[in-house]
Amino acid sequence: MLFTLLTTAYSSAQTGHLDLNMAHNWNYLDRDLELSAERFFNKNGFKIGLHYFQNTAEQYLNWQDKPRATKFAEHLGWSAAYLRHVPVSESNIEFYPYLKLSGFNLRYQAQDEVLGIRSEPATWKFYSGVGIQIKSKLYRKLYLSASADAGAIWAKREGNIGGKVFNGIAPCGSVGLAYRIGE
Repeated sequence: MLFTLLTTAYSSAQTGHLDLNMAHNWNYLDRDLELSAERFFNKNGFKIGLHYFQNTAEQYLNWQDKPRATKFAEHLGWSAAYLRHVPVSESNIEFYPYLKLSGFNLRYQAQDEVLGIRSEPATWKFYSGVGIQIKSKLYRKLYLSASADAGAIWAKREGNIGGKVFNGIAPCGSVGLAYRIGE
């Protein structure tokens, strides 16, 4: 439905393009796979994404206090971003500075030698970041895409009083492919 909505919006616009993306992200929680659509109007773009949290943290490799999805719905996350196209003359490379907000509803789990695995209730974890995305044309309408950003992590943990709690600054990055519709 998301892609249908963005494709319809694309057909009614005079200028711009639509990019459909598939990416692998390394983020503040662990790793995830992303399907997203970027709609550009001249130099301004908006991106909406659906994420699948991969649960890659292994018990025997530094697994203390890691986010874990235990139900299918907890694997799913979302993201929204504003991008600005910075043209590079006579080049197959495109630059896009961006602002991003993403969220996952996950639980934290910790392994204790005495109590075994302890799990907190699932809560929303948010990330707001600033970064740059680079796209390089591979073939016709197929692009290699990479991005890097840094931003703030907001999450409510068990035992915290009040609303969202600032949990620090974290870097994120992604590598993927984009298919361009229109030009």
